[in-house]
Amino acid sequence: MSKAAKCFQGGGFGSPPLAAVAVLAALALAIAPGRAEGVSVITNGSFESGYNPPTGTFRTLQAGTADADDIDGWLVTANSVDWICTYWQAAHGVRSLDMSGTAAGTIVTATIFSTIPGEPYLVEFYMSGNPDGTRGVKTLKVIAQTGSSTYEQTFTYDTLAKGNTRTDMKWELQSWYFTAQGATTTLGFASLTSTAYGPALDNVSVELVPEPLTLAGVLLGVGCAAGYVRRRRG
Repeated sequence: MSKAAKCFQGGGFGSPPLAAVAVLAALALAIAPGRAEGVSVITNGSFESGYNPPTGTFRTLQAGTADADDIDGWLVTANSVDWICTYWQAAHGVRSLDMSGTAAGTIVTATIFSTIPGEPYLVEFYMSGNPDGTRGVKTLKVIAQTGSSTYEQTFTYDTLAKGNTRTDMKWELQSWYFTAQGATTTLGFASLTSTAYGPALDNVSVELVPEPLTLAGVLLGVGCAAGYVRRRRG
């Protein structure tokens, strides 16, 4: 039987202290090259900063104008979006978006971000809906353009069923995965609600998905090494 197999079965070299294993495993993961799990690869996911950010209720940003890239790290590419401040409760910070300004808008990351081909990424964001106007289903599409591939997924929020208000937006966390096909990726969001009362968006993040097998391998290696040291000292 191999030494690795003995470690899995709890035999051979004995078990190292759990605290030591945890510390060493965390250190090994921290110094492992090429991965950055738990760190969002996009900036300003909560739409907090930019040029002339709204301090009143909101500002409407129109595609094709000088205002289109006023939100740091983002660009309005179709119709318009409302950059919300005091008009309603944000999911994070003080600002968020109504993805339908005067009509269904689209916003994308203003610059491409680096991804690792073949690796899965987790997209998370908070979604609600403009509680004004006619209540009902608000639809939002998330789009990842990676390499030569495009991945899309739609999400809905029913303001009638949720009963959200400006002071209690009842934000919901949404999650989606895509596998990078190239070294760079662009993320976008598009409203599919054609009125001026669209889906609301806030607190966007994109993170490299951790590798369970890699973590297990690190724990195994650390456990065996610690057991070997203990045996050598005994």
